[in-house]
Amino acid sequence: MNKYHYALFILLGASSCTCNKPTLTPGSPEVKEQVKNEPVKSPEWQAIETDLKAYFDSQEKGDFETFGNYSMPRLFELAPREETLAGLKSFYDQGLRQGMDDLVVTSISEAVDDSLTQIRLVKFTGKMWIKFLPEYPSSPKALYNQIKEEHGEQFIKFDEEAREYIIEKEFKIYAISPKVYSSNFTFLNHGFIRSSMANEIMSYETLRTLKSYE
Repeated sequence: MNKYHYALFILLGASSCTCNKPTLTPGSPEVKEQVKNEPVKSPEWQAIETDLKAYFDSQEKGDFETFGNYSMPRLFELAPREETLAGLKSFYDQGLRQGMDDLVVTSISEAVDDSLTQIRLVKFTGKMWIKFLPEYPSSPKALYNQIKEEHGEQFIKFDEEAREYIIEKEFKIYAISPKVYSSNFTFLNHGFIRSSMANEIMSYETLRTLKSYE
């Protein structure tokens, strides 16, 4: 996988999930009721939600240095950080934009120990948008199959006039933190652990446990 395909994989798959259960739509009565009835969020929950919003905000703003800081550090053992972030920036400079609106964390799994870190499966609702500015050199439809594979066709709406995909559903992502308590989290896209590269940065036991949380 070359650096540009790897960068696109990270960008478009940043929170992939193909859920079989009914989707929680952002702003729906079900989500509002769930949020209203939630207990007070723990400091850990608040830190994950805050950092996750910053992770997506950095994508939207094209601040890929910050995006890199919020990405799982071991990702850059597979492809050098500088080259990966340059690949992400090249898509942004060509007119590809992405963001996440109305993000609400709905559940966080128990932590799984892996080497010096802990990994948690985080579920959240939101509205992901992927927009192609007029200067983008290819047709937005060229990425449809990849977006469909990452997110599920039933969750995708494409506005041809606006050149924009909207994906609304419950997403999944992994939050990583040091074993020594830290309020700073980094993230790994959910689809990554099913890729052939996952066993290069996680143990078999960790992958097996994380998959059991599905």
